[in-house]
Amino acid sequence: MGVTTISVSGENLTSIEGKNVTEFAWKLGAGANLNLTEKCSLDLNYQFVDLGKFKSGSLVSNTMTNMHKPFEGDYRTNELTIGLRYKF
Repeated sequence: MGVTTISVSGENLTSIEGKNVTEFAWKLGAGANLNLTEKCSLDLNYQFVDLGKFKSGSLVSNTMTNMHKPFEGDYRTNELTIGLRYKF
């Protein structure tokens, strides 16, 4: 990823130097379908997604200050979906 610039109304507020990293990503999910009546059922699904770690380049700058420390973190999500099915 190259340099990312965040701007509002044409004014550049922040620039973040990019960095390339290769990470292992994985996902795990489970679900169930519960019959409420003959024509109506409740659908429950859960999934966990781990896309790995991220880290910016060495320079982050904005209109107020220059920060030379990169920021980093993990990109993970927990997702729960609930659905109601009706058979016509």
